[in-house]
Amino acid sequence: MYKLLIVDDELMIREGLEFCVRKKWKEEIIKVHTAKDGEEAWEMAEKETPDLLITDIRMPRMSGIELLRKIRDKKMQVKAIALSGYDDFEYVRDMALLGIENSASH
Repeated sequence: MYKLLIVDDELMIREGLEFCVRKKWKEEIIKVHTAKDGEEAWEMAEKETPDLLITDIRMPRMSGIELLRKIRDKKMQVKAIALSGYDDFEYVRDMALLGIENSASH
């Protein structure tokens, strides 16, 4: 059983991902948390380290890059998937250096 944290500043994206995850991985996922930005997600991650992080790259207050950097600095063992609506190689490169599992545009 895994704990998942979904982070995106767009409510429809968060809800859509949560719906898909719950439908597809209902046996594997024990808890699904959602956050609207990296700052809110960081607070959640500190309280209960997720096993998997699905995060948008560009968000207000704290980006997905900053969030993943903080997670890596704390040595949390979290698998990460990055999402972005932007076609910017620099963002993907930064996330890859921090150890994302995959990246996708939405």
